[in-house]
Amino acid sequence: MSIVLDGSAGITSPAETVGSTITYADTGILATYASSSTSYNQVILQNSNSGTASSTDVIVSNDQGTASTYYGDFGMNSSGWTGSLPFSAANVVYLTSTSGPLSLGSVTSNPVYIATNSTTAVTIDTSQNVGIGTSSPVSILHVKASSPTYTQETGGSVVTGAVSSQQIKDNSGSVVFTQGFAGLNSCYQFGTAFSTGFMRFLTGSAVEAARIDSSGNLLVGTTNTTPTNTSVSLQSGIVYAGGYRTHNGITGTTWQNAFNIYWNGSAAELWIDSTKQGNIAYTSDYRIKRNIETQEQSGLDRITKLRPVTYQMADYGTLFKATDEVKEGFIAHEVQEVIPSGVDGEKDAENQIQSLRLDAILSVAVKAIQELNATITDLQAKLKSAGVAGF
Repeated sequence: MSIVLDGSAGITSPAETVGSTITYADTGILATYASSSTSYNQVILQNSNSGTASSTDVIVSNDQGTASTYYGDFGMNSSGWTGSLPFSAANVVYLTSTSGPLSLGSVTSNPVYIATNSTTAVTIDTSQNVGIGTSSPVSILHVKASSPTYTQETGGSVVTGAVSSQQIKDNSGSVVFTQGFAGLNSCYQFGTAFSTGFMRFLTGSAVEAARIDSSGNLLVGTTNTTPTNTSVSLQSGIVYAGGYRTHNGITGTTWQNAFNIYWNGSAAELWIDSTKQGNIAYTSDYRIKRNIETQEQSGLDRITKLRPVTYQMADYGTLFKATDEVKEGFIAHEVQEVIPSGVDGEKDAENQIQSLRLDAILSVAVKAIQELNATITDLQAKLKSAGVAGF
């Protein structure tokens, strides 16, 4: 049957009516097929031929339509069709557009669903959020699975510079974030792509743990370049930290107290936790000294006032442990009373252990030896002049 209508006259009623009359009025209707059924209401088209080019199709076209342009095709290939996916394989049902765009969706406020195996696989809700594995997406793309895995595969080798990356752009179309293999051999990269951008790294409860600022400074436990006692930062090749905790040798397993070294302007101070242990380096170059004078105070008088002692280490605080070894030495505050510059620190000061400055003590000892030598030389001369044998 062929129905030809004169478009100039318009269509005021269906050219063909099968079954009941439809329950609403409209114009431009070529044919109506209506019924009231408690089961399926179907229009069936079937091509029973299984040939390699057999299919069943419903074609729509417009004023520019020809046999090969400007048409839409909804159809199904036969079981014997010869071809490949997406449209030319056997038993494929397809919906295609030729010479024009293909639009799928809802006109009113209703979601769109795509299903496989009678299960919703993709949902596009009324806010245009896309859900994969969920029918209730909460963002522009919401993927849900028991073990979600995202796979992106490049056709080349990243070892030789193949590109496989993702980019985020702002509303101007400028790239603001990029990650992946972007053409550098064997190099995975990620980060911001604009001059003031910085990277934040979050941990539990979305709390910032570290960042790399726009100048390339690495900041851990802080959001700016001002050093603190509880943060670590790497700025212009310099590490800022509250201290360092190391173990007993490169194969050791015991991690002890934290230490740091502080330069006070003339010597390096060693600190363990919050306790100063003393200076670990001394300088003696003339270029860093001024008001240089030869010692006039008697070295022998001062040396004879020192009290050499023997001792054993005692338990003190969390750093020092008692030992049975007998050692020789001095008591720092006693030395300080005689040679003030021979000791660092103050007696009984909180968070500070006194230590000896051996260069100062040695200089006084050398002064005492020189004085003794002068005395001995003078006595030898007097004995010689007195005719004492052996002089």
